[in-house]
Amino acid sequence: MNFESSIESSLVMKDLYFKKINFVNKGIHKDKTPSKQVTAVFNLGKDIVDKNNMNLTLRCDISMINLLEISLELYGEFELKSAGEEDNIKKYLSNAVAIMFPFLRSQISLQTSQPNMKPLLLPAININKLLEDQAKKGNI
Repeated sequence: MNFESSIESSLVMKDLYFKKINFVNKGIHKDKTPSKQVTAVFNLGKDIVDKNNMNLTLRCDISMINLLEISLELYGEFELKSAGEEDNIKKYLSNAVAIMFPFLRSQISLQTSQPNMKPLLLPAININKLLEDQAKKGNI
């Protein structure tokens, strides 16, 4: 698809796929509404290949007491095209994570829309806060 050059993103997703999907249904579903005791933990791995390329791994572990456990690992490769001297792909980290998150969210909903279950819909998250928390943990 061709856009006006002024609105086309400099960040390009070259590849995106799930490296890991693990789903454990514990089979205890007294009612079909998702448990209010849902725990979701996100982790981000980052590999800066050079100033124009980076690889990211977005991990999510979800636990719903007595219902299920889900673990996903989404891998993405990103490239900065038409980068100027001032540009560096590190500046685009939040954009790359924001591109990946809807795919992760969709896969979780798909996995939990099994018979005898009500789909789990992750709410929108604050990507900047996620990155801040990951930086404090030393993950990025």
